[in-house]
Amino acid sequence: MTVHFFAINNIGRGLSGGDSIWINLAKRWSICVHGSRQALDTFGGSGELVCNYEPKNKFSKWGIFTNTVVKLYKGVEYVIKNKNRFSNMDIIYSVSDFYPDFIPCLLLKLLKPKIRWVAGFYLFAPPPWSSTYRADRLRGLGYWLSQRVSYPLIKRFADCVFVTSDIDKDKFPKTVVVRGGV
Repeated sequence: MTVHFFAINNIGRGLSGGDSIWINLAKRWSICVHGSRQALDTFGGSGELVCNYEPKNKFSKWGIFTNTVVKLYKGVEYVIKNKNRFSNMDIIYSVSDFYPDFIPCLLLKLLKPKIRWVAGFYLFAPPPWSSTYRADRLRGLGYWLSQRVSYPLIKRFADCVFVTSDIDKDKFPKTVVVRGGV
């Protein structure tokens, strides 16, 4: 049995709370990381490169959009080409609910139903009309809309979901509350 981490969505070398969690978990477990160049560099460990793309204007709306599309495509392509390398005894872990991280795991779960899928879902996007997104309502709308797809799919197909708050543990059938990967 191998634990496979899918960390494809990373942009740049910044460290979010979700990144801190998966990196701490990866350092403690015997795992294989499948990720973008940015994720592997941030991890500082070995892994399998899935995508070497980094948008020019990383945090612009266009940069975030192209990052998502290119890395999602590369992640799905990687799973299709390598699906036979994953055994029914493996555990796969999507490090976030962003499409490039969770869609490849969903696809593997559908192709090999006996695989155990653990999904990271650390932040529930507030509705875009809330005061949280005063400065950038379009970005808030995009994130909120993306979770209208990711949340029900993860809820239905993931075997377990990692959340960071006791408040969120009832939002999925099986959850584990994790803080900082400890």
